[in-house]
Amino acid sequence: MSGNAFKDYEITPSSYSHFLNVRSVLRQWFFDPFLAAAGSTQFFELDDGNTVKPKNDLDFVVQASKEEVIKIITDNPYIETYRKFGNTISTLWKTEDGFIHVDLMPSVNVNDESWIMTGGSQNIKGVVRNVLLCYLARLFSESETERLGEETKWTIAFPGGMGLKQNGICLNRNTSPRFILDKLGLANNDEQIETSRTFEGLSALVDWNTAKLERFEDYAKEQWLYKKSPDVFEKAFEYLRATQNQV
Repeated sequence: MSGNAFKDYEITPSSYSHFLNVRSVLRQWFFDPFLAAAGSTQFFELDDGNTVKPKNDLDFVVQASKEEVIKIITDNPYIETYRKFGNTISTLWKTEDGFIHVDLMPSVNVNDESWIMTGGSQNIKGVVRNVLLCYLARLFSESETERLGEETKWTIAFPGGMGLKQNGICLNRNTSPRFILDKLGLANNDEQIETSRTFEGLSALVDWNTAKLERFEDYAKEQWLYKKSPDVFEKAFEYLRATQNQV
């Protein structure tokens, strides 16, 4: 995982000031609107510098190829070193405070990819919302398997988007939130696309029943993220039970 990309270095937590400085440099390299904050880094965009705590790393989506990104950062005075993890390029930045970790995710569409890589809400982390998306993709796969009479598996990657897995390989993933929500049988107008950036918003679009809710909990508990941080998911379970108590 890119979170451990520079475990052999002493990493300084990234502050709001670091965010502003890094974003300013990245805007010179990639230009707006071909740059967007991703993950919980998105919270800094709405911050005044006082409310969001420093983060272990900063995440940005850039509208460029992996090769173009590597060309820019190679032998760059801001960058100590970089490492590749799938479609993510982890960079180690030099600052007056020490080294900070910045992940760059190449994409063909910044807005769509930043939706995929949302930071969730201040109450429930984006990773839980992503697990819900994957759960809904499993339900869709099961319904397609039954309809077509052959095993069908749709998966969602973060980053990457949604695609159909064939012969163990998933090609031609689509990052469009309209495409993804439509495949999952959810409403997908502009307002609902924006709403679905959070677990709370996405869950409100789902037609829940007792069996679907219980199965989601079981699905989430299978994930390694639950084993690592069960409290993060338990908060989401409690939210669902409270909001879906009519089920």
